[in-house]
Amino acid sequence: MKTLLKSLYGLGVAAALLSITACEPDNPPAPPAASTLKLRFDGVFGSKALSFGTPDFVKADGETLIFDQFKLLFSNVSLIREDGSRLKLGDGYAYADFKANATSTQYFEVPIGSYKGISLTVGLDSATNHGDPAQWPADHPLSPLNNGMHWGWAGGYIFSMLDGNYIPKGSSTKSAFSFHMATMRYVRTIDLLFPFTKVPGKNTLAVRTDAEEYFKNPYAINFVKDGSFSHSTGSEVSLMDKLFTNIEDIFTNVTLE
Repeated sequence: MKTLLKSLYGLGVAAALLSITACEPDNPPAPPAASTLKLRFDGVFGSKALSFGTPDFVKADGETLIFDQFKLLFSNVSLIREDGSRLKLGDGYAYADFKANATSTQYFEVPIGSYKGISLTVGLDSATNHGDPAQWPADHPLSPLNNGMHWGWAGGYIFSMLDGNYIPKGSSTKSAFSFHMATMRYVRTIDLLFPFTKVPGKNTLAVRTDAEEYFKNPYAINFVKDGSFSHSTGSEVSLMDKLFTNIEDIFTNVTLE
């Protein structure tokens, strides 16, 4: 009797194992292939490549601009998957200094496939903005040694820095302009819905960044009438509010190269 029970038990175990084996696919799906990707911001003013120290850029109102510096600080930089979920690139921080040509992030490994676009925040969350800037390695986007965008005297970072000179229409006299966007009032997340498919061999996502958009759509900014200086505080806030609204459209195109 014991021998019969052992035989039946053995048959039952074998049948169970066969059942489990039959449920397993012969070829389990492989994890999605990945490929390197970097992010690059390309500075322009309308149809022209952005340059510095030259009077090559004229606003619609006839004011000529001579740029001295243009910098941006980003957080939550992520690819937007087709289902709407986000894939953060590295720790999500990036920094662009257009004058210094420091406008590219490092390479990241991302799954090959289709994406709806890219999302980024101009600015930082409150905890990071008011945290200790010395915590970041010297080559990190948030290191003041790297970006020169920390307001030591006031605390927190500058999120956008645009400085230079302008010449009013019909004049030859240069005057300075300076716009430093900072404080939690001026944090903006922008989703750039430019669908692309990541494939091997195309490793750079180029984001066209148009400085002209600071001064138009919906607010046409004229320096003579509206002012040419705002560091996001006091009576300067009303002008910065207009610039902040305008930059919704600062990123005009995204291409995979």
